[in-house]
Amino acid sequence: MKNLSLLLLPALLLTGCSSETETTADVGPTAPSEDTAQATMEFIRTGIQEGRPQVLWHAMPESYQNDVNGLVQQFAENMDAEVWEQSIGIVKTIHSILVDKADFFAANQMVASNEQMKEAIPMIGELLGTIIDGAGDLEKLKSFDGGSFLATSGSDVMKHIDKLNALNPGQESPLAAFYSAKIETVEETDTTATLRMTKEDGTTEETNFVKHDGKWLPLEMVNEWEENMKSARESLATMPDQVQAARMNVTMASAMINGALTPLKDAATQEQFDNALQGIAGQLMPMMGGAMGGGMGGGFPGMGGGMVPPGGMEPPPGSEPPADAPESLGDAPAGGDN
Repeated sequence: MKNLSLLLLPALLLTGCSSETETTADVGPTAPSEDTAQATMEFIRTGIQEGRPQVLWHAMPESYQNDVNGLVQQFAENMDAEVWEQSIGIVKTIHSILVDKADFFAANQMVASNEQMKEAIPMIGELLGTIIDGAGDLEKLKSFDGGSFLATSGSDVMKHIDKLNALNPGQESPLAAFYSAKIETVEETDTTATLRMTKEDGTTEETNFVKHDGKWLPLEMVNEWEENMKSARESLATMPDQVQAARMNVTMASAMINGALTPLKDAATQEQFDNALQGIAGQLMPMMGGAMGGGMGGGFPGMGGGMVPPGGMEPPPGSEPPADAPESLGDAPAGGDN
């Protein structure tokens, strides 16, 4: 629990906003300010386990909530609308392909032979849809409210991620140790407390808490909050210049990615879709292989080496990229629709 403060803000790293009819009054019960530090932590743990990330918001004092809202709103004010639309446009394109071509994905031999991939693709589409709904409109981010966001988009994101994690039963949740640990109070006064967390393997960690503006918070979090907020605001203040410097790179990347995805988006038959998907795989796999230290032998036909695809992902016979397929993303046609 040394870095227990990280548990209080993870969902806030996602930017998003709720509809105009949603208010912070809709986000559920709060932890009473007079509760003990242990009761507060147990309140947070129960809420997260039940898929209610808004409990994180209620665990913070109003001044901290205002700080977080202010950061997201400052981001929205300083972000260039055109650059944002190009960036979110890539996500929108991928989402539309995953949704509109769902039947083609399901019938593709490479996907159909891998049950986890087959189940994951529509789940990823749902996750991207939630992110687009929450963060797609830059104007709405200018009135961001963390409490409403966590109770709506944030909750939905958690559910989608939980579904994806369930596809890997052997993979433990990052918060599993927190869920199963025993939390107990070592010592406590009216304004300070020390909590001990004992994990299932017997290891223990202790964290100091302090009552700040009526809320029990990790002492380390309170000590570092103002400096962290100051640093974040200063960084956001320089964002307009940074965005302008990156504008050309963002435009080029957007054109290349959308161009590479256009054959998938325009596919009208299963054969066209399979060829397009194989073409994209042929472009990406060599890059992945190179990033991992060069060719690993085998690979998709026509790729000239690269990584051996995981079990169940071998391409079907005769599904090599078409002769006129671009050899790299750099050869892809530019200007695909968002």
